[in-house]
Amino acid sequence: MPRQAEFILARALIAILLSTSSVFAQVSALKGDGVTDDTVALSNAIATTCAKGGSLWLPPPSVAYKVTRTLPTPGPQCMGLHVIGGNSAGRQQLDQFSFAPMVPIQMDAQFAGPIFELTSYITLENLDIKGYNQAVYIRDTIDVSFRNVCMSAIGNTGMRDNTPLKITNSFWMWFKGGCLMINGSGTTPIVIMSGEESMNGEAPLDGLITIEDVVAAGGGMKYIQRVTQWGTAGNLVFRNITIEDIQTDILSMTTENGARFGEFEAITFDHVTTTDGVPVAVLSTHDPSLTVKGLFLNQSTGQSSVKVRGNVLGFFDTNGTFDYMSGNSITLGNVTIDSSGITFGTTKLGLAPNGVLSVMVPLYQPPSNIRVAPSTQPGLLTGTHSYFVVAVDGVDAAQYSAFSPVVEITLSQSASATITWTPSPSNPGGYYIVRDGQYQSFYVPGAGSNSFIDIGGTSCCWGERPNTPSLVIQPAATQK
Repeated sequence: MPRQAEFILARALIAILLSTSSVFAQVSALKGDGVTDDTVALSNAIATTCAKGGSLWLPPPSVAYKVTRTLPTPGPQCMGLHVIGGNSAGRQQLDQFSFAPMVPIQMDAQFAGPIFELTSYITLENLDIKGYNQAVYIRDTIDVSFRNVCMSAIGNTGMRDNTPLKITNSFWMWFKGGCLMINGSGTTPIVIMSGEESMNGEAPLDGLITIEDVVAAGGGMKYIQRVTQWGTAGNLVFRNITIEDIQTDILSMTTENGARFGEFEAITFDHVTTTDGVPVAVLSTHDPSLTVKGLFLNQSTGQSSVKVRGNVLGFFDTNGTFDYMSGNSITLGNVTIDSSGITFGTTKLGLAPNGVLSVMVPLYQPPSNIRVAPSTQPGLLTGTHSYFVVAVDGVDAAQYSAFSPVVEITLSQSASATITWTPSPSNPGGYYIVRDGQYQSFYVPGAGSNSFIDIGGTSCCWGERPNTPSLVIQPAATQK
């Protein structure tokens, strides 16, 4: 069919739709010039579509649809809503990534809320959602999906829960294709999942969430438990994700306000990688109440030798290889098998440097009874900080113990923190106190040292070290 005939037919079809559908009439009121406020027109089109049922098609704008407040999708009338961006050749989120065409919706205000706050059974497709503090928020939902959607937010806004995508008390969320972008920050999380105060009797947790085929830039994802969890959380799947400019662990799990985690099952990282950032762990759990049961890593890395921090049961890392054990370990209860031998608790059966099969034990036992509390001494620390303590042979830490358990403190204003411990019985040369994972560390000499005050200064250099204690050959009794 000739192009002119196609155009005439398309105009005729649109005229018919506009004459019979209030949704299309409201969509025709959209300007999309990036200057006119389209908030009311979009809200009206969404409300009408929710009342009638079906899909809301947004035509490609000349620039972008500008909004200045959240576009609501109230339940139950909006359950089943499908918002889809119209095709527009060449319209993409970023030139360097080959996404399918997207329709841009942009927040034009320093607004703390999201552009979309979604209820259950909603699908967004072919949209480029550019928020300020947040782009999309889902709370107390099930069955929400995103297809070929880019979400972005400004980093370091100073507002609560700064992230492109926040998920609270929700199940069955699927994000397939697109991007999650933070502008101007490698620490602001690309996703926040949270368990918060129940509004309608829902469990305060998130689960059955899949995010795949995504390009991202910014800080790692966060899971925050803000009230004590009841019910089983987990079944999180992250697949084919690349995160640029990252400065924090790929997924960090923490608590606030004295809350505690409950049962947490199954987290999968499948081809999740980082580029152009600092070395980070894939998963870090910063609360003693949390134990993840079932962690699977497949060709996933934060470019760090430490992939997991915290309490994890059933951890398996394929490392992309099955023909040899290098870089892999299998843990069954208290037994770990890796390329260096078999470890039972802290005792290892393996080859000594002379090639003789030997029993090896840790050179140093770690310090115990780690505590952290505010100090009366002035300091520069604010917010939440974590610490662990390691027994070492000296400031160079050529030989060291296993890491102590992690402890945390939250300071509402500038202050210092006192870390105390029971000294190791193994007579080490001193101790390293490591703040927030690995990048700030402080050496305290002396086997009997048992405290340190962190005023918030910078120091180094614990660096990238695995939580594997230095071993010595245990003398074996002669058999007769």
